[in-house]
Amino acid sequence: MDAKHIDTVAALESEYFTQLFSKTLFLQELKNPNALYFVDCLEDGTIRGYGGFNFVADEGNITTILTASQYRRKGIAGRLLRMQIVLCKTLGIKQLHLEVRESNHPARKFYIKHGFCEVGRRINYYDKPREDAILMTLELYDDDNIGL
Repeated sequence: MDAKHIDTVAALESEYFTQLFSKTLFLQELKNPNALYFVDCLEDGTIRGYGGFNFVADEGNITTILTASQYRRKGIAGRLLRMQIVLCKTLGIKQLHLEVRESNHPARKFYIKHGFCEVGRRINYYDKPREDAILMTLELYDDDNIGL
């Protein structure tokens, strides 16, 4: 992801999430040496999805993964997640974390399918509506086969 993608990514963000990354925050993250963000684009530049994570020492945190509705169920989110996992392993990250809305059962199932475990909860973490976050963690090992 780079600055030319921010307007489209921010528009998608506002369409699907109630707690958004702003354009300013995305631009800050692009300058953050401990953050990596990606877009999945068609040849004409149409963004089908995006994702990103940040990291400190040997721990990473997925901050976002989104697939535009017309491109869902085509494996895009899985590819973005696998890319993040490969890069985390390359960076020496041993644990990858994320939060997901308690009511977002499809996302929870998606992450469990990719090896994440539910490890905790953040009470009233989300607004609009107020809801708990489920904490999920993936332990990364050098010999993992992640299906790339």
